[in-house]
Amino acid sequence: RFASEVQFYLAWLEYVSPLREKGLPFCYPVMSRRKNTLNSTDSFDLALAGSLKKQQIPVVNSFFLENSERVIVVTGPNQGGKTTFARTFGQLHHLGCIGCPVPGRKASLFMFNNIFTIFERDEDITSQSGKLQDDLLRLRQVFNDATSQSILIVNEIFSSTTLQDAIRLGRRMMKKIIQLDALAVCVTFLDELASYSPEVVSMMSTIQADDPTQRTFKIIRHQADGLAYAIHIAQKHGLTYEDIHRRLRI
Repeated sequence: RFASEVQFYLAWLEYVSPLREKGLPFCYPVMSRRKNTLNSTDSFDLALAGSLKKQQIPVVNSFFLENSERVIVVTGPNQGGKTTFARTFGQLHHLGCIGCPVPGRKASLFMFNNIFTIFERDEDITSQSGKLQDDLLRLRQVFNDATSQSILIVNEIFSSTTLQDAIRLGRRMMKKIIQLDALAVCVTFLDELASYSPEVVSMMSTIQADDPTQRTFKIIRHQADGLAYAIHIAQKHGLTYEDIHRRLRI
């Protein structure tokens, strides 16, 4: 068994070696059954780091939970690194629990029993159910199987329904997660969920102060502000109403 399993760990060290040579940090995390000491400093998404060119390094992010905090709700403009942050959270815990060094300078992570993920996916045209029903069925299955020792990662579901229905469904989802007392990361366009209860931590993807079209890919603790900066993206690509009207008139 050792001869078989040690090959995996040697392969893992070989995989992260070039990332370390780039200057990216790795550490052995403190693993605990306690949820109120969760933290990670300068962590990053391994898949992204591995796909970048040799000279490029990913943006690192940090997070922590304390006291009664259990759920991280991530909001902010599109293409700002929110989904990458959610993936990083899952990677850290999976790697930590199997004894691998994890991306980051230091980390204290949770000994979970299962990680459940719900990421947005394209609607299946061969299915008799719609996209919203598919989201709800997957979410129900997660709640049937998850326990207080589980981790849930939910990425932008309910996008196929109206805003008011999405808010109502999102609040019911948050209520179930908190009742379950599970750890969770929820990436959402619904700012209302970021202030749902004291168990919720609001984090946001950020932009460059002098250019709203440029993302920093930094995810920080911040109250959701409802700004998507869509108009700036439209201006950058010449897709405002005035731009389109002028071209069509010509």
